Amino acid sequence: KKSPTKADPMSSVDLITHTYFNGTHQFSSDLFKGIQSPDDEWIHRNPRLIRLTGPHPLNAEAPIPDIMRGGFVTKTKDHYVRNHGTVPRLEWNTHKLLLGATRDDLVAKGAKKEMSMDELRSCPLSIKILVTLTCDGNRRKEVNLIKRTSGFSWGPGGTSTAVWTGVPLHYLLRKTFGIRYDENGEIDYGVASKQVRYVCFNGTAKEGLNRAQDHTYGTSIPLEWAMDPSRDIMVAYAMNDKDLTPDHGFPIRMIFPGMVGGRSVKWLESITLSDTESTNFFHWHDNKVLPPNVDWSLAQTAGWYDRPGYQLYNLNVTSTITSPYHGDWLVPNKMNDTVLFKGFAHSGGGHKINRVEITFDGGETWELCDITYPVIGDPTRPSPKGDKREKEDTKEDNGKAGKEKEAKGDLGDEKGSEKKEEDPTWYDLASAGITIPRHGSRYWSWCHWHHEVPAWKLLNVKDVSVRATDDQISTQPQYPTWNLNGMMNNSWYTIKVDISSPATAHQKEERHHEDHDYPRRMRKRIEQQDRYHAREFVPDGQDQQGEGPWETPVPLSIVFKHPVVPGSGRGGWKHAASQHDPPQNKIKTTHAQRQPCAEEVNMRSGRTFTYSEVSRHNKPDDCWVIFNKGVYDMTSYLKTHPGGIDSVVIFGGRDATDVFNEVHGPDAIDASTWFQIGIVVSDEEAEAIKLRQEMIQKTLEAQPKMNEEEREEWVIDLQHRTLSSNRWKKIVLAEKKDISHDTRLFRFDTKTGSNASQIGLPVGNHVLLGAMIEDDFIVRSYTPVAPVGLSDDKGVLDLIIKIYGAGKKPTHKEPGMLSRYLDELPVGSHIMAKGPTGQVLYMGNGIINVDGQSIYADHLSGVCGGTGITPVYQLAKAYMKDTAKNPNLKFSVLFSNHSTKDILLRKELDELATKYPDNFRIWYVVGELDESERSSWPFSLGRINEQMIATHLFEPGATSLALLCGPPPMIEHACIPALLRQGYDENTIIEF
Repeated sequence: KKSPTKADPMSSVDLITHTYFNGTHQFSSDLFKGIQSPDDEWIHRNPRLIRLTGPHPLNAEAPIPDIMRGGFVTKTKDHYVRNHGTVPRLEWNTHKLLLGATRDDLVAKGAKKEMSMDELRSCPLSIKILVTLTCDGNRRKEVNLIKRTSGFSWGPGGTSTAVWTGVPLHYLLRKTFGIRYDENGEIDYGVASKQVRYVCFNGTAKEGLNRAQDHTYGTSIPLEWAMDPSRDIMVAYAMNDKDLTPDHGFPIRMIFPGMVGGRSVKWLESITLSDTESTNFFHWHDNKVLPPNVDWSLAQTAGWYDRPGYQLYNLNVTSTITSPYHGDWLVPNKMNDTVLFKGFAHSGGGHKINRVEITFDGGETWELCDITYPVIGDPTRPSPKGDKREKEDTKEDNGKAGKEKEAKGDLGDEKGSEKKEEDPTWYDLASAGITIPRHGSRYWSWCHWHHEVPAWKLLNVKDVSVRATDDQISTQPQYPTWNLNGMMNNSWYTIKVDISSPATAHQKEERHHEDHDYPRRMRKRIEQQDRYHAREFVPDGQDQQGEGPWETPVPLSIVFKHPVVPGSGRGGWKHAASQHDPPQNKIKTTHAQRQPCAEEVNMRSGRTFTYSEVSRHNKPDDCWVIFNKGVYDMTSYLKTHPGGIDSVVIFGGRDATDVFNEVHGPDAIDASTWFQIGIVVSDEEAEAIKLRQEMIQKTLEAQPKMNEEEREEWVIDLQHRTLSSNRWKKIVLAEKKDISHDTRLFRFDTKTGSNASQIGLPVGNHVLLGAMIEDDFIVRSYTPVAPVGLSDDKGVLDLIIKIYGAGKKPTHKEPGMLSRYLDELPVGSHIMAKGPTGQVLYMGNGIINVDGQSIYADHLSGVCGGTGITPVYQLAKAYMKDTAKNPNLKFSVLFSNHSTKDILLRKELDELATKYPDNFRIWYVVGELDESERSSWPFSLGRINEQMIATHLFEPGATSLALLCGPPPMIEHACIPALLRQGYDENTIIEF
């Protein structure tokens, strides 16, 4: 970047490739494929808004580049939207604002008043101010990755800044009830009772909020706050010099500057005086931060939501990095290239941001950023064209702070006519008469910050964090604090810095927004992808077998990753790092990722339905909904659904998985099983299930009747096994043998201390080994290469294990600790074992059971890397034995390694290929060869690619399966995409 100019500190020549602006980022504005509530069809909305809770009610945020492109003033169409129910269709000419009291004895008789919208807008005193609104749940998605909260997942875009015009609340209360501050600073109650302590605000019942007794959204604030002119609380009727839009509260709404967005009631219908806080459901349940130990069950049983003192009012201090954006990348061309970091910061209660700091070393040191607040006459914002305003009038008003000047902004013609926006990225604050700060010290809007660093500095940086500090020296914590509502997350905003190639970065980031097309069974791998980066490149060319081009070397680039991506996308470094979900999240993850089978999902009915069958049940009196592959009859539940009838009926006959998982917690998932009537399958899946069931039945009918010895292959009494699946047992290391420079064969005797003589390990299952290392019990799973089946089972277990970091002392601080522990374990020593475990079970004669679902496959394609060969070899050996009964069984394996010295079980694999030439084939792929090997190597050199998969594996079919076991980068970057393009699907790709 070139240095910013003095005239515009944010101006620079940008060397960063912004993947968002050039179209690489595909946000989820079309995630719900055009489904929209009939109640909302009349509302014009920005299609780029990212829906967070489905089509109804609309809760959405704009991508933060969109928010920032408007400068200090967010364009109305990009302002975040928070709705709790139906957007009411109100009319300016008929809507009324009631000013009254919750009890008749709180105000004098006749003091209540109804105001029309024209009366409100013609009030002699109005104010126009720049206010940043932030949803209490902003950045909740990061909190939900710690543990599921009760709220849906906001990204960082639940913050926006607009110019609001309206009538001050203190003025309305003074004119209606005579309430004011006297000369001594005490409240003069006028015609109101001295019992009044609060002012309550309620929206219209037309919003249809079933959880509230009166179907409205409401809140309250203390009377002292309401009468304080310096708080600038207003009844707003205009946003950015135009009428409010329906989503933002047309015709009027409350604006509470410096407070959480949840207080600013939309579609305002009443302002009432009260001697108590509002009793509205949302005042007590929707804007609270409960202690971290309070979960959903405790909150309900101990009445935490009914306890006072936890309501949210003022915002906390926060900051965000907006550029570089998620997925942006930069190729430094010169040593003096620089990178400009930009973002915004704000605080609550009108407090000013005193400093913004950025760290490149995890908080060890901090660098000050330049801060810019919007000011009158800002030269970076050109004057609007065609914007007509009358001269501002000034009116005096008595208040706590004495006499004060307030500005009235006339919108121009009747009801604020539409004006052409020549340039949607500006708003002339000077011409609008905006004063910043308000009252000498009140800062209601965000500031922008920027900081420039040399690009080379980022080459050794893992992450970049920003924090802000306000004029009360309040600052941001490093980590979020979990709370049940997931609110007020103001932790450091941290982006990760990765070194990769531009092409790899682009492809990786693009997949974040497309991985809903990936099989759910493999999404766990996709979530792990951010731990692996493409750093190595080989020269352009082809391997000796002509299997496909190698990657072309390109300059390394700096790639930036934000914590999360907006909406239901799975991108972001925090999403990738969230591998060990807590119990509350595990329930949801299990439902979302596990592919249920027709035979087991619904034990009560055992029924399957096609999508076309479900689609017919789409009415309020007959409403079926699909989520997580289950079919649910929601008809009897509609009237009691907390979100209202419409939010369910809109998905009648449709798949609501993304919305359901985003909004609901584990309690809803458990409760939903009562309404499940079956599972959904596609027409093709229904045919495949039928075909497989027929094949299994024919296979079983063709098999000769088992004798007692053969039956033991299938069923072994638990009391006669040397190992147990339920408890740990000591086994003895009987022998160690070197297979390669970093791989060993470990032979364990499992018969010690047992009267049993056999392990009883089914083909496809694995065992768990565990050891106490530095006060931690470390457990890893391994698939044995022997025994394979009961006939080979002598109670001896053979495991081939790669030693990671051979020679290092075993420690829990580094990966590979258990393999190094085994490497140092003397022969004759004990280790703990448990098993068998696993979801894949070979039943014999081509029948494989996966997660309880039996599948017949006579063509198996295996892709594996490194020690991933062990489960594939075990299955291949058993599979080949069964060719004597079923000669149609065929197995093809594509096996990748770093070099020929790293190929495990090569002798055994070659023997299978020789013994079963018509049924088994093996193709090796290595990353490098010695000069002496190049002329004689008959297999592939390079990396597994789509051409290799197409050439050496079987085509997809009704009785074909693909088995994968290897490093996640190989599986996710090469194997899964290639297999999907070949025609395999989620039911025919299995990962060990």
